[in-house]
Amino acid sequence: MTARLELTIQSIEAARRQLSLPVCDVADLSFTRLALERLADALRRVPCVVVMGEVNSGKTSVANRLIASSVLPAAVIANTAIPVRLHYATSVSVAMLTADDRRVIDPLDPVLDLEDFNVEAIEVGLPEPRLKSFDLIDTPSKGDLTALADESDILIWCTNATRAWTETERRKVMEFPARFRRSSVLVATHADALSAEECDRVLERLNEATADLFSTVVLVSAAEDVLPPLQVAGHASPQIAALQARLDFLISRFSNRRARVGEQLLRRVARMSLKTLPEIDANSANQQANRECELAHALLSRLANYTALHRRVA
Repeated sequence: MTARLELTIQSIEAARRQLSLPVCDVADLSFTRLALERLADALRRVPCVVVMGEVNSGKTSVANRLIASSVLPAAVIANTAIPVRLHYATSVSVAMLTADDRRVIDPLDPVLDLEDFNVEAIEVGLPEPRLKSFDLIDTPSKGDLTALADESDILIWCTNATRAWTETERRKVMEFPARFRRSSVLVATHADALSAEECDRVLERLNEATADLFSTVVLVSAAEDVLPPLQVAGHASPQIAALQARLDFLISRFSNRRARVGEQLLRRVARMSLKTLPEIDANSANQQANRECELAHALLSRLANYTALHRRVA
């Protein structure tokens, strides 16, 4: 979460608390308080990163490197034909999702045939620090990838560097929402199977062929899959570090864009609420009511012109 987004959420929460005080009890502001609460909840949602690619493109390995981990529950590893959504949790947890149910399962179960339950997706909670800033979906190679893309904010497409960027890949990516064009990364895996000169040629070709579809192209090596987790190793390879840095940039840009939208909605809610307030009557004998009305007007007026850029961001 960027400083701007955090500041916007804090401002919304502070306004909601102030509007709940008796000094602002001059009109029915329940709609305003509810709208601010829901807006803050929506802004807290972390972006969803989806990892896609064709068969043997190294999707799961890339997903592991993105969260700096190589530890997934056995029940998940054995069912890679089902979408897996990873999110942050204080301890390991696994749940399977059906069309009308969510069932927690034993993360240590070595063999669990999820097809018996008509499972549509698996949710995995992991105590991995990087997952505090995004959710990650590891997708199967087949199925309705467009539907999964519609639910996501950032796309990581994996392609095998030895046969990178086939026509079928291009057609699939072209089906995805156009908003991905600025929030996507093409990852060419198995780069260690190529010479340095071949890697340069592949990178140049991919940059030219996909410039209108991806914000950047990164090459990674399959050999990195055998490394211990990055926290244990103490450092990332230059390739993995570049991939993680690009993802961090896209997440930061997403958060700032969300903050701008949040500010616009905040101003709209405040302006609508101002219309429900009674006018301040300077001739009224009820000074308490006038005072409450002035405070409510002042608070909503500030919100109606709110922008985090007008405030100092630490």
